[in-house]
Amino acid sequence: MGLGALVLRLNKQLELDMLQVDLLLECADAT
Repeated sequence: MGLGALVLRLNKQLELDMLQVDLLLECADAT
């Protein structure tokens, strides 16, 4: 468990955040 694992974890978290933002934008467009 080194720096690489930490970076991967952060990267996954960022991807999840981006997905949530995309969903929010789609919902905003739908209304």
